[in-house]
Amino acid sequence: MRRIPRFLRLPRSAARVRADVDDEIRFDIDMRAHELTRRGVRADAARARAVAEFGDIEATRRYCEEIDMQIEADVRRSQLIDDARADLLVAWRAMRRAPAFAAVVLLTLALGIGANTAVFSVVRRVLIAPLPFRAPEQLFRLYAVPSTAGADDDKLSAAELSELAAESHSIAGLTVFGNYGGFTYTDGQTAEPWQTVSVAPNFFDVLGMKPVLGRAFMRGDGIRGGKLVLILSYAIWQRVFGGDRNVIGKTVLLNAIPFAVVGVLPETFVGPTFSADVLLPWDFDATAQNPVASQRRMWRSVVRLREGVSLEQFRSEIEVLRPRVQARNPEIKNAGTFRPVELHEAIVGRTGPVLIMVMIGALVVLVVACVNIAGLFLSRAVARRRELGVRAALGAGRGRLVRQVLTESLVYGAVGGIFGVALSVGLKDVLVAVAGSVLPQFGEVRIDMSVLVFALVLSIASSLVFGLLPALAATRVDVRTALGDGAARSASHGKAAARGSRTLVSAQIAFAVVFVVVAGLLTRTFVVLLRTNLGYTASEQQATFMLNIGGRFREPAARSAFATSLIERLHALPGVRAVGYTAVSPWNGGLMQVGFRVDGRAVDANAVPKIEFASASPEFFSAAGIPVRMGRAFNTNDRAGSPPVVVISESVARRFWPNENPVGARVHLDDALGDSTAVPEVVGVVADVRPSATDDIQSTVYMPADQAHVYGNEFVLRADGDARPLLPMIKQSVHELDARIPLINPRTMHDMLADSVRRQQLAMGLMGAFAILALVLAALGVYGIMAYGVAARRREFGIRSALGASRAAILWLVLRQGLLTAMLGVAAGVLGAAALSRFVGSMLSGVSTHDTMTFVAAPTLLAIVAIVACAVPARSATKVQPVEALRLE
Repeated sequence: MRRIPRFLRLPRSAARVRADVDDEIRFDIDMRAHELTRRGVRADAARARAVAEFGDIEATRRYCEEIDMQIEADVRRSQLIDDARADLLVAWRAMRRAPAFAAVVLLTLALGIGANTAVFSVVRRVLIAPLPFRAPEQLFRLYAVPSTAGADDDKLSAAELSELAAESHSIAGLTVFGNYGGFTYTDGQTAEPWQTVSVAPNFFDVLGMKPVLGRAFMRGDGIRGGKLVLILSYAIWQRVFGGDRNVIGKTVLLNAIPFAVVGVLPETFVGPTFSADVLLPWDFDATAQNPVASQRRMWRSVVRLREGVSLEQFRSEIEVLRPRVQARNPEIKNAGTFRPVELHEAIVGRTGPVLIMVMIGALVVLVVACVNIAGLFLSRAVARRRELGVRAALGAGRGRLVRQVLTESLVYGAVGGIFGVALSVGLKDVLVAVAGSVLPQFGEVRIDMSVLVFALVLSIASSLVFGLLPALAATRVDVRTALGDGAARSASHGKAAARGSRTLVSAQIAFAVVFVVVAGLLTRTFVVLLRTNLGYTASEQQATFMLNIGGRFREPAARSAFATSLIERLHALPGVRAVGYTAVSPWNGGLMQVGFRVDGRAVDANAVPKIEFASASPEFFSAAGIPVRMGRAFNTNDRAGSPPVVVISESVARRFWPNENPVGARVHLDDALGDSTAVPEVVGVVADVRPSATDDIQSTVYMPADQAHVYGNEFVLRADGDARPLLPMIKQSVHELDARIPLINPRTMHDMLADSVRRQQLAMGLMGAFAILALVLAALGVYGIMAYGVAARRREFGIRSALGASRAAILWLVLRQGLLTAMLGVAAGVLGAAALSRFVGSMLSGVSTHDTMTFVAAPTLLAIVAIVACAVPARSATKVQPVEALRLE
């Protein structure tokens, strides 16, 4: 019998193998019985003797089945390898035959997979990767929820925290941090600013981590009069000290004060809502025992719960403890309740929703790209029906044809994934650079193995998404039609393309509408924030910078002399109109609060109202652009030794002097700096100031810097033109006065305002980029599908033209079909955007989630894009000549 070629031989199933083994055994026994019968043995005896001579039939059957199954497995494995090799070769040849098609598909995939991989690398580092602490799920922050309206405060008093730690059975450990500060580091030649944060000695024990070098703080560090020590951040250790492992024990000068280095933080260290260059120890026990200092809510905390204690149990317990704690601390007003928040959630804050939204946006863009590619593959696969029909006629089953088409998709997915991963390295760096001021400081974002696995899964999933539908559609082959005449094939091609393409095009447009709506809402929010009245101007004509004057000069007179000299130098710069300074600017927040009482009015000593307090130089209001509503601003006569004066904001005037003019009234400022016994006069009212466009206004009282004995840390300069060219001159002026005072964060006020809305700008920019990409993909998808449909129906259009159809009729025929598909996509997109817009509500400010302008503009834009994309192929359909159409076959 002629041997069946290996590539046509089908693998046998287990049942078929058992049947074949039984046939072989039966054949051997029958042949032996037949031979014995020919020798004269009776038939029944011959049969019995043949069975006896054969031996253990069951054992032989099992042995033969095992051998055959192993052979079949080897054959199947070999055949699969050969088939895969053949399919890969066919796919490679197909890519080489259509380089333009391959380039479009690979570029689309690379952009989609690269963007998703880059975003996932950031999302994994910030949202998924656990904090680098022992059992981080047991770590929580404590917030104070006021009893009246107002935002939660993440600061509690030392008295509250120490009592909670002592009385709670759920808390295994409690530590505090705070007292943020700026120090000037000097090495004798250069000076630079270092940010410091003070932490309790048990800070590292509670977090469950150790310094990478040296030791952690211990009890006794930070005690007044004791040796001053610090722990360096990993970045400072590497940049300033070159990673020297002998840095432990060295002396570092901060504000000309010697500190001994006792440790270095790990590279993976994550501050609980802070980023610092060095950590300093704080004697928290001494603060808790101080009757006055212990009542001030100034400490941020981290608690570690005991193993097995749930968040609900902890909440219940602190609700029971809260009344007792607050009863023992009556000085704390508007105390409210306590709210525990997981440490990871507290660190991520409002960045989490932005990253999730961006990740979803990137995935949806990839889906849109896959839908676009699916349309291209569908058109291409339908055009290959003759080829697939030939393969089917030669014996290939549908499963084999599907596998061949899917292999081509997987090849595209693999190559596109490789390009995407390479692209993601650069995109990741761009994303981190753009979002650097928004992202928590979680260390370096890397393309590690988990990110590569994500990219691999994404590549395979993308291949299946854009390859499965075309594979199923193209392999539904009728051999007679596929190998028949051209007219039959053309009709078949047109119908097959129309069935899947319209759905894909509608889906693309729907996704694009959702993107454009979300991007429009975020853009509208960003515009509203930029137009928000902040109470001060924030233009490119203003420059702002910080100096650590207090770290250089101890005496108020020396600080005042330096500030005065610097202002004189800055006024000499070209185009400078005003220069002012304050200790802490209102737009940076963090102002200290003072008790505010109107002279002559009785006030309950336990209910003195608190308002923000700031110092200001004479030209501060003019330089910052804070308008004076009543009275006057400070002038050079408001100095130390002269009658004390204050300027108040409009909200203070409305609160304490409704329908009255407060100018001339006298007030008491409890806990204010300067002469605490003075009763200053209100000489002016200025506009209310918001720290940023997303914050509420601050009720503020201002005192002249000379009278408050608080001098410039933050300077503001107003010029006639753009202030950016003045920044190097400002730095030079400071350096000429004192080279040991570094310039901190110099920038224009416009850039400062942009930083305050960086989170909204990041979301708007990324979603806007995704929207543009989705819009382009949708336009290309509509154009590509319509162009293919017109090309497949050229014979039909030629016949219609020959039968008398006008160009307008043919144009409307094509446009109607395309626009109907587009409008269905637009309608679906509007419904989807309306349903999903509420998920971006937390990112909006001053804009409704169903903003009418956005929901009208986005569909209109997509409709215009769809009309243009349909019009070009439709116009080409009107140019088909009857003679040309009849010659197509």
